[in-house]
Amino acid sequence: MKKFTFALLILLISLSFSFTACGNSYERMIEEFDGKYFSAEPKVDDSNSVKNKNFNQKQMLNPDYVFTEGYFISLEAPDNCDSYLWTCTNSEVEKEVIGTKQKLYYEIPGVFKMGEINTLILTVTAADEDGSITEYIDESVIIIKAQKNLD
Repeated sequence: MKKFTFALLILLISLSFSFTACGNSYERMIEEFDGKYFSAEPKVDDSNSVKNKNFNQKQMLNPDYVFTEGYFISLEAPDNCDSYLWTCTNSEVEKEVIGTKQKLYYEIPGVFKMGEINTLILTVTAADEDGSITEYIDESVIIIKAQKNLD
């Protein structure tokens, strides 16, 4: 009976050491995984920001858009700007402001004219770290098409 108790004691001690070792390696594995895929500080997505080192002002808008009469458009300017100015030009309108926020939500046609070449101009300004203000401008051709009746 003594041998059996001694063997059982040795087995329990061995199992407790192995579980302790597994627990430490499990914790280490979790910490390594977290360190590889997560950061303690939140990451800022600057892909659509003037602060992005690869920012190109000629990519703020598509070169052209085709919008359907009677619908609303929704366009978004880059992040981290101090001011936003959306303007339109065509043969009837020299330059009309249609928005001053980062997101343009606008009903078509509005000042845009069907059968004409309309130009949408986005102008944003942003202050650098040293306080100097930079202006970014992009233009897009807007074509308006008539809404089809489904009757």
